[in-house]
Amino acid sequence: MKRELNAVWWGLGLVSCLLLTSSLTPAMEAMEELPDPVPATGTLKIGSAPLDCTVYFRGQMIDKNMAVVTRTGVPAGRYPVLYVHEGRRVEKSVVVRPGKVTFVFGNLTELPPPGAVAKKDQGTEGPLTLASAATEQAEQTNGRAIEDADMFFDMAEMLRKAVNPFRKAPRYKRAERIYLKILRRWPDCDKASDCRYQLGRIYESLFYRDYEQAIAQYKELLEHDFGTEHPARWRIAVLYENRLKDFPSAREWYELAAKHSKDAGIQEKATKEAEALRKKGH
Repeated sequence: MKRELNAVWWGLGLVSCLLLTSSLTPAMEAMEELPDPVPATGTLKIGSAPLDCTVYFRGQMIDKNMAVVTRTGVPAGRYPVLYVHEGRRVEKSVVVRPGKVTFVFGNLTELPPPGAVAKKDQGTEGPLTLASAATEQAEQTNGRAIEDADMFFDMAEMLRKAVNPFRKAPRYKRAERIYLKILRRWPDCDKASDCRYQLGRIYESLFYRDYEQAIAQYKELLEHDFGTEHPARWRIAVLYENRLKDFPSAREWYELAAKHSKDAGIQEKATKEAEALRKKGH
């Protein structure tokens, strides 16, 4: 009797499996025939005239020095693209479509130099004099240069202050390039001392460990800004003592830091360190 019941149960189970398989097969075949989903990203190719300019796209600063810069995996949507070159600015709007390649081009060569066209003086019928036109052009150029330098500096600071320790090395490298670019293009801007100091901090960081380069950067800062607010002399002394083991040079720079620093705390510490080295015979 048991055997007969087991046989019946096995038979019922087999029939159920066959019925279930037959009902699922058409659905599975229909799913296999569905087309692949349309990708939600596209590719953007960025061109410009001149080739060498700076492009801002999706919060990134691109130092463009080639014919076309390509960005893949861009989420579909509308984006502003800002081109900057020697005080000239052009902003374009581009729509990136899913699965498509989109090209955007910014022509900065068609724009006149900043302040090149002199406006008429209010209250007079004739054009501006040559001297006043030159003054206006210089003011406009300097104003835009300061804005550009500030914009680059803010970008570098954002990179340098990155919190993620796994991203610090590449971000430091990008920040270094931006600081150097500011010093190359605007060597006398109000951010020059800050750039030189932060370059020194980057060079002495764990990711570079280039202590001699850091000292050279701090000394260059002092050559351009003797009364700087930055503790450059203190940093030089610390590097000479703790990294390069050049104790006589360290004592010399501790004494300079004690004499010229505007920070009372650093003055006190530098005096103690110089005295400690003197007692050791350095």
